[in-house]
Amino acid sequence: MEISGMLNFFLHLGQAKRTYRSGWVLRGIKEPESIADHMYRMSMMAFLAPNNLDRSKCIEMCLIHDLAESIVGDLTPQDNISKEQKFLIEKQAFEKLESLIKENYNSDRFIQLVDEYTSHSSAEAKYVKNLDLFDMYLQAYEYEILNNIKLDEFFSSIDSIQFEPNLKEIIDELMKIRTNGLNFLPKDSNLNTILKFYLSNKK
Repeated sequence: MEISGMLNFFLHLGQAKRTYRSGWVLRGIKEPESIADHMYRMSMMAFLAPNNLDRSKCIEMCLIHDLAESIVGDLTPQDNISKEQKFLIEKQAFEKLESLIKENYNSDRFIQLVDEYTSHSSAEAKYVKNLDLFDMYLQAYEYEILNNIKLDEFFSSIDSIQFEPNLKEIIDELMKIRTNGLNFLPKDSNLNTILKFYLSNKK
C-alpha cells in the first residue's frame, strides 16, 4: 500500500520533531532541541520582524529552512563533507519534499522560498539567517544555565555578523546577562504535568 504525498510530507514534519540538532548532541546535552523546536522559535521571532520586512515571508522561511534535515539529518563538519556537498545533499532532500506536495498549489512557493533562503538573495532571507544565529545563541545560553556548563564556541561569530538593529539590541542584552551569569529562564511549565502523572499513579 502506498500513501499520499501529502501524508508522507506531514510524516516528515513529524520526523523533524524527532531529529536532534547535532551541535548539542556532540556536546552531551541531555534532551537536546529538535529541528522542529528550532524552526518554531525562529518562526515566532519572525512574527515580530521589523515593519520594513515581509513578515509572512520571514515566517514561511523559518518554517521550512531546515526541513531537509528530516531526511538527511543535521549535517556538521564532523560529517567530513564540504560545504558544496552539504548544499547538494540538502538540495536533493528539499526536492524530494517538494515532490511530495507537487499537487498542492503551494509546492512552487515551497521550493522558491528554499532557493531564496539558501542564496540569501533578499532582505528577508538575510534576516532569517540572523534569526538562525540568534536562536543558536539563545539556546546555548539556556543550556549553559540548565546544565551549569560553558558553551563559548557557540558565541564566537557574534562580533563578525552585522545584525539588524533591533535584533542586535536584543543580542547585546542576552550577552550582558550571560556575562553576568544571570538566570532569566521562565519557571518550568512541565511541573504541573509531572505532578498530574505522579498523582495519577498514587491512586
